[in-house]
Amino acid sequence: MAIASTASVLLQVVLHLTMVATLGTNRATDSLFLAGVLPQLALSIFLGPLGNLIVPWLVEHRPSEGALTAALALRLFVGGLCLFALTRPLAPLLALVLAPAFDAAERDLLASLLPILVLELALTGPNVALRALQHVHRRFLLAEGATIAGAAVGIGAFIATFGTWGLAAAPLALLARSCTELSVLALSGRAELRSPACGTALAPLWRRAAPLMGLAAVTKTEALVDRVIAGLAAPGALSLFHLGQTLYRPMTAILGRALVQPAAPILAERSLAQDAAGFYELVHRRARVAGLLGALALVCIGGGSILISLSDFGFGRLGSSDLQRLLQISLCLGGVLIGGVVGGVLVQAYYARNATRAVARIGLIGFLLGLVMKLAGFFAGGVIGLALASSTYYILNAAWLMLNLRSAAAFEGAGGARSCE
Repeated sequence: MAIASTASVLLQVVLHLTMVATLGTNRATDSLFLAGVLPQLALSIFLGPLGNLIVPWLVEHRPSEGALTAALALRLFVGGLCLFALTRPLAPLLALVLAPAFDAAERDLLASLLPILVLELALTGPNVALRALQHVHRRFLLAEGATIAGAAVGIGAFIATFGTWGLAAAPLALLARSCTELSVLALSGRAELRSPACGTALAPLWRRAAPLMGLAAVTKTEALVDRVIAGLAAPGALSLFHLGQTLYRPMTAILGRALVQPAAPILAERSLAQDAAGFYELVHRRARVAGLLGALALVCIGGGSILISLSDFGFGRLGSSDLQRLLQISLCLGGVLIGGVVGGVLVQAYYARNATRAVARIGLIGFLLGLVMKLAGFFAGGVIGLALASSTYYILNAAWLMLNLRSAAAFEGAGGARSCE
C-alpha cells in the first residue's frame, strides 16, 4: 500500500514538474495554474465534503453500495458537464477577476484554458465515487493503481503532444489522466456496480454534506485566494508557489492514504458499535504518527534545500536561482504538510461521528483568520510571507480540532454523552 501510494503521488508531481520545466516560469505557466484554481475550487466545495462522507455512508448502507455508487457517479458526471457549459460564456469575465495584474493577451490565454480544465471535473466526480467504493471493500491497491495509470498516461500525453500543441498539451494531458483513471476504477468495480439507485436514495448523503458544502463554499476559496494573491507578485512567482505546494503533495497524499483513508471505514464501524474507547484511541494514535512523519518529511525537505543551495544546477527551464527560491517557499510551507495531515485524521473522526457542524464552525472561523494572516504575510514578505502565513493557519486549525475532540473524549470517558459538535 505504501509503495503504491508513493508511486501514484510521485507521478502526479512529476507531471506538474515536467510541465513547469518544459514551459518555464512565466505568465503562460502562471495562466495554466491560475486556470486550474476554478476546477480545484469546485472540487473542494462539492467533491471534497462528499469524498470524506461517502465511505462511512456506504458502510452504513451495505449491501446496496454498488447501486448507490453508480447513482452518485452519474449525477456527479452530469453536474461537471453543467459547470463546463456555464464556464464557457463566463470565461473572459472570470479571467479579468482572477488576474487583474495580467495584460489583455495574458487574460485571453487564461480565458481559453479555463473551460478545458473545468471539463475535467466531469470525469473527476465519478472518480471520487468509484474510488470510495474501492475503499469500502478495502481494495486500496486497486484505487492507487488507477491513479498511477492515469498519471503515467498524462505524462506520456503531454510529452507526445507538446511539440504540436504547445501550452494546450497541458490541459489535454490532464483530461487524458482523468479518463484513464475513470476507466480503471469502473472496470475494477464492475463486480459491485449495479443499476443506479433512484435519486431519493442519495438524499441522506446530500443532507449530511450540505453544511460542509456551505462551509467549503467559503473556506475552500483558500486555493483561489492563494493564487490570486501570488499572481500580484512578479511573473513566475505564482508558478513557483504552486510548484512549492505541489512538492508537498506526495508526502501529504502518502500519509493521508496510509493513515487517513484506511482509518475511515474502521472509525465508521467503531462509531456504529459505540466503541468510544477504541474510537478515540485510534484517532489519537493516527494523529500522533501523522505529526511525527510530517515533521520527518519537513526535515528531509530542509536537507535537500541545503544541498541545492550549495550547488549550481537547473532543471529544464528552471535555473538554479529558481530552484533555490522554490525550496525556500517549500520550507516555509512545512506547516501546511504537518497541519494538513494531522487535521485530515481528526476530520475523519468528526465525519464518523456525524459531527459536521463542528467541522463547519472551526473551518469557517479558521478560514477568516487565515485570510487576514495571508494578506498580511504577502504584503510583509511576498510569496515567502504568504507561505509562512499558510503554515501557521494549518497548524492552528489542527490544534483546534484536536482540543475540541479531546474535550468530547474526556466527557464520554466520564460517562457523559457529549458529541463533537
